[in-house]
Amino acid sequence: MVVVGDVIVSKIIEKLVENGFEYAADRYFAWDTRMKDEIERLNDALPRILAVMEKAESGQQEVTGALKKWLWQLKDAVYEADNVLDELDYLKLQKQVKEKASGSKEHGHSGWGKMRGFLSDSKRKVKKASKRVFKSDPILEKMRGAVKRLDEVATGVRNFISTLQLHQQHHSQSPVPTRKTGPALTERKLRGRDKEREELLEWLRKDDSNTSVSLFSTIGHGGVGKTTLTQHVYNDDSLTNSFDCKIWVCISTPFVVEKVMADMIEYASESTPKVKELAALQEALKKLVSSKKFLLVLDELAALQEALKKLVSSKKFLLVLDGAWNDDNRSEWDKLFAPLTSGQKGSKILLTTRSVPVAKMATSALGGSINKPMILKPLDDDNFLSLFNQYAFAGVDSCDYRKLESIGEKIARRLGGLPLAAKTIGALLNSKLDDSHWNRILQADNISDQAQQRDGVNAVLMLSYHHLPMHLRHCFSYCNIFPQGYRFDKDDLVFMWMALGLIQKSSQYPNETLEDTGRGYFDDLVKLSFLEQGYFVDGTYNMHDLLHEVARKVSHGDCFRFVGDMSIDQIPNTVRHLYFETNKLNLLKDVGKRKNLRTLVLAFRGYVNEHAKAFEEAFKSLESIRVLRLNVDDMNVLPDAIGNMRHIRYLSIRHVIFRLPSSFCRLYHLQVLDFRFFEAVSVLGLNNLISLRHLIPCEVYYEKIEGLGTLTSLQRFSFTAEVYKLSELKEMEDLRELKIRGLENHKHHEEVGTIELHRKRNLLKLELVWSDDRGATDEYELMLDRLQPPDSLRGLTIEGYQGARAPCWMEPDLLINLEYMSLECGRAWKHLPSLGKLPYLMDLRLWGLPALQQINCEGGFQQLKYLDISHCEQWEEWCGLEAEAVPWCPLLKELVIEALWIENCPKLRMSPDTVTPVDCFALPSLRSLWLVDCGGSDGLTPALLMQGSLTSLLALALRGANHITAFPFEVECRRFTSLRVLRLTGCDELASVECPKLVQAAAAATPASIIKREEEQGFTSTVEELEIDDPFLLHVEPLRKLTSVRRLEIGDGSHLEAALAEPWLLQNSTSLRSLHLWRKAKILPSSLQTLSSLEYLTLGEACDLQSLPQLPLSLRTLMIGGCNETLKERCRENEGADWPNIRHIPDIDID
Repeated sequence: MVVVGDVIVSKIIEKLVENGFEYAADRYFAWDTRMKDEIERLNDALPRILAVMEKAESGQQEVTGALKKWLWQLKDAVYEADNVLDELDYLKLQKQVKEKASGSKEHGHSGWGKMRGFLSDSKRKVKKASKRVFKSDPILEKMRGAVKRLDEVATGVRNFISTLQLHQQHHSQSPVPTRKTGPALTERKLRGRDKEREELLEWLRKDDSNTSVSLFSTIGHGGVGKTTLTQHVYNDDSLTNSFDCKIWVCISTPFVVEKVMADMIEYASESTPKVKELAALQEALKKLVSSKKFLLVLDELAALQEALKKLVSSKKFLLVLDGAWNDDNRSEWDKLFAPLTSGQKGSKILLTTRSVPVAKMATSALGGSINKPMILKPLDDDNFLSLFNQYAFAGVDSCDYRKLESIGEKIARRLGGLPLAAKTIGALLNSKLDDSHWNRILQADNISDQAQQRDGVNAVLMLSYHHLPMHLRHCFSYCNIFPQGYRFDKDDLVFMWMALGLIQKSSQYPNETLEDTGRGYFDDLVKLSFLEQGYFVDGTYNMHDLLHEVARKVSHGDCFRFVGDMSIDQIPNTVRHLYFETNKLNLLKDVGKRKNLRTLVLAFRGYVNEHAKAFEEAFKSLESIRVLRLNVDDMNVLPDAIGNMRHIRYLSIRHVIFRLPSSFCRLYHLQVLDFRFFEAVSVLGLNNLISLRHLIPCEVYYEKIEGLGTLTSLQRFSFTAEVYKLSELKEMEDLRELKIRGLENHKHHEEVGTIELHRKRNLLKLELVWSDDRGATDEYELMLDRLQPPDSLRGLTIEGYQGARAPCWMEPDLLINLEYMSLECGRAWKHLPSLGKLPYLMDLRLWGLPALQQINCEGGFQQLKYLDISHCEQWEEWCGLEAEAVPWCPLLKELVIEALWIENCPKLRMSPDTVTPVDCFALPSLRSLWLVDCGGSDGLTPALLMQGSLTSLLALALRGANHITAFPFEVECRRFTSLRVLRLTGCDELASVECPKLVQAAAAATPASIIKREEEQGFTSTVEELEIDDPFLLHVEPLRKLTSVRRLEIGDGSHLEAALAEPWLLQNSTSLRSLHLWRKAKILPSSLQTLSSLEYLTLGEACDLQSLPQLPLSLRTLMIGGCNETLKERCRENEGADWPNIRHIPDIDID
């Protein structure tokens, strides 16, 4: 990140020109002509500066030493000018704060106030006049210096214009090389992709003679092996006679539809002699329109489309589109696919891409059948190491290089499972089979850099980086300030980008906030695989190590991480963004010398309070800081010098603070304040932080901040009605999220109406909370009527409301944009409006509404994806779906539900004359179904389970369904082709189809009948997690046929030896990883040792268990709870009788 970006530079220079004239004219009678000339020259040079910057950052122009030096000079000058302009803005904010304070003080003392105002105004005029005479204005001097420096740098741009013009001429003749691929196998053996290969081949072999052209997408990181996989599929012998025509095209960047079609025709012309005449037709059509200069492009497109149409007409073709990037122009895809629809039915298109949006756009443009894309993950460790060794030891026997094998394995672990990395780094290592060479690569900061001259990982990922828009490049490169493995919080990173000016106001969406735009930037980086969703509870994201190395390279000199025993001399003098982790005070002093720092993430491990002076001195010099994050042990009081950080926008304190200095309230530019560990008794003066947009403490600390309602830029606010007056909310027009607690403290509903929530057009999320049930029902109803939100609202939570009816504004026309609704803990709430009419409602939660008897489904919940109904004890039926009123419910065909949870609704019934949602329509998108303690739902559970369209169901749980005696497993459950998790507990009367009670079925079952496996498709090969309370269920169809269970949980183990039959264990022996037996296990079956993949075994309440059999060698963890003394003695280390059976287990916990 050598420069700050053309948009940022442009805005800073333009603002400097504008403010320079305005400020100087305001301060002087005579205009400084020298500065005026410099500003005018600077304005003239701006287009040339932007042209040089654009080329330098595009990756097309080699950045020479002289150009690099000039770019750094430009960056320094621009940042200096930015500081001056920011200081001007700071003075304006300071003036606003003082005027607000003086206004409040003068209220009630008008006479003296006017006199003091007159004296103060006179004093300012005298001071201003003296500055005009003596020209001692420090801000103007800084501005003059910034303009002069920028002018000096700008004059140097002429030295590079001619070079760029020559480069442009050369570039126009020799375009930037782009990656080319073809169908020829680049890897003779495909490693670790057997499952994916078979999935693609199965799709290609599938008889689609009744469907139009279909498309299948493979999505994955650059270098993950998409092309290699597709090559092997393309060349598979089983497809030899499946297609009349096979075409392979590598999509170039930028995406030019004419070129793609020309490449398709050229490829087919070379590989299919019968269509050579089409190439001639293409040329003839080109010549035909060549004289029509004005319509050349359109006519060429028509010619190519006609040629391509004839090429594929009445032919069954296979087309590979490799490496697609374009997702911003749907019309280009429409043009490409238009002639392809002439192909014979059953034709197929294979698309490879790094971007999910590309796959979605291509699929949408083609139309027809939609196939779920394949997400290609990195290779597993074994297959990756095998591929790595193939290149690292090419031409030699690895057995002769045992030492290198060990080093190579460590290197391989750093490459993230990317096949392209294995090839690149493996080949580099193979060039010199010497342990010193291999160790140097192992210890290198950036392995990819060692291979940057090769067509490998670095080239692929750098190509990806240079395809990013400028604003995304800067945001991505800034991520290098954090160490590898860092977990990125979306909002936190967006706030940092915002503080640094990396987010520009959207011209396309003028009402969008900077936060919204920044979240869009973040989402774009995720879509393009530069960031990926981590498997973390907190919803954070991570960055692949190889991409982290790309960020390190492109931000070199700008971002730096100082950790461990590094030398302070390693920090570049140019650094602007610093991650600094140390416990050495002398190193901290050096940080304070770096006055140009804009970001400091400081982690200090030491006794700070003993060295408070050192921190005070360091903070005094950091005047350019925009982003400051502190995680400092034992720093209970912030240094007073923090008030000098006039430019700071983001402050995060990740340790306990007891007191803030008075200077803290002078941080008028501060936008984000995160002090969630703050322990102060009071917070005085925080209402002076008039730019504050995000305040992130625990909610209880809002109550300690006086006058918080004057912070009108806040985006999110948790308001306690007992502490604040509701009227304080009136001026907070920019709120996006609002939570009002303690509404029971306001008895006068007229006061509630003064806040005029319906006028807050930016409000997206609203929570209204009553903390107790005091007061009459009508008081609640009148109050809630006056809390009408705007129609822009997307999320609504009402908790503790004790009215009997819904508010008057809970109607579809007034909540037109609502996506989420949660109604909780309303003991008197009897009636709900027709929530099914809300057009965009996706998530509905009804919790703790004991008086509710009916749910009106009129309207059909057209977009509903998650439905959770819990503890509605009086709920008896759905209504609004009577057959007479809505015959066959034609409007409900589009209903989409992804999760349905019904809990503790014992009176729920399905009367014969009631049409239920499940009777009316299919649920093809339902992914999760939970039915808990719904004792009276005689018809609901069977009706749901007999839905033949539950093909997307991933999780099914039934608990306490004592009324169910017949479960439609045998036929209907075969259709649960996606089921992964099954939980059956407390279903004491459950029997299988045409089977007696389960215990009887188990007693009658023979081993032959248990292990008999029909060749049928169903959920028997997909269920990975199974939770049951009776092991005899494993003898009943279809559970007895399960073959892929990874986790088995059994509640009652009293009949374990008889019920957990050896045949069932054998058919799951290679998949079962985790086994949990919770109660009454007396004897463990000896067949447990056959579970070759078992890693975790848990035995709970094992008071009756007397001994342990031989356990599998794969076991890593054994946990036994409630163990008796006999078993403890038998398991005693090195002495007990059962110790030989378990001594191989690394982690044993017996209690």
